[in-house]
Amino acid sequence: MTHMIASQAQRREHKHRRYSGKPSAAHYGPDAVARAERAYRAVQSEFQWLSIDQVRKPPRTMLDAKLARQIAVHLMVNCLSMEQRQIARLQGRQRTSIHFALQTVNGRLESPMFAASYERMEAAL
Repeated sequence: MTHMIASQAQRREHKHRRYSGKPSAAHYGPDAVARAERAYRAVQSEFQWLSIDQVRKPPRTMLDAKLARQIAVHLMVNCLSMEQRQIARLQGRQRTSIHFALQTVNGRLESPMFAASYERMEAAL
């Protein structure tokens, strides 16, 4: 009976634990974390009104921060050769979220103005 209660408590704690938005180098490797940070900083160079923490974990009401995170994911995959699964683990998200972020940015790249901004972020890497 005690084992069952302990496992229920652990599941509840795990379910309600909040994602801090800051990946651990010990768990994911220093190289992956460093590459992700480079992407966040490159995106933040274009979205200067956002903090790095807002790019990492955008508040629900800030759609520009959400777009900035999606761009960072696109940079991680296409420019820094990170796997989608690894990015999902770093950000505490599902792989489908990463896939949808890539689709969103690919769609926006059809706009010449967005493409020019994206190229500046790519160069900032």
